[in-house]
Amino acid sequence: MKPDFHEPLTSSMFPKSYWVSSLNSKCRPSIGRFLFDIMMDMGFFGNTPKRVTKEEMKDIMSNLYGKLERNERVEVEKLFRADLNEAGIEYGVSRVEFDLAVTWLEENKIKHVLESSDIILIKKYFEEHLKD
Repeated sequence: MKPDFHEPLTSSMFPKSYWVSSLNSKCRPSIGRFLFDIMMDMGFFGNTPKRVTKEEMKDIMSNLYGKLERNERVEVEKLFRADLNEAGIEYGVSRVEFDLAVTWLEENKIKHVLESSDIILIKKYFEEHLKD
């Protein structure tokens, strides 16, 4: 049976999880979510790189707690804050973003409070979460 693209959308066309409440209290399907899930199943976005999430960042910061001073930990949090607050598939700190941040730290030692030994520790704990 061929679908009629001119007929209105009905609840039987989409699973319940694709229905969202709109401002006028009518329910309508979330087409973007539906299409995104189809594309994920087809592998369009399936090869996204490993990223450090907010939860993993908490683990990293916990590991650095006894090894870095408070102002140094604040510096690390500031360095990755924008990456952790990104929305969608860009959420988190990717390998490329981490490498760029570390390169900046190593080349601009007078612009932050982290020492070379601190940067080595940061690399160590991030590597645990960025490896595939």
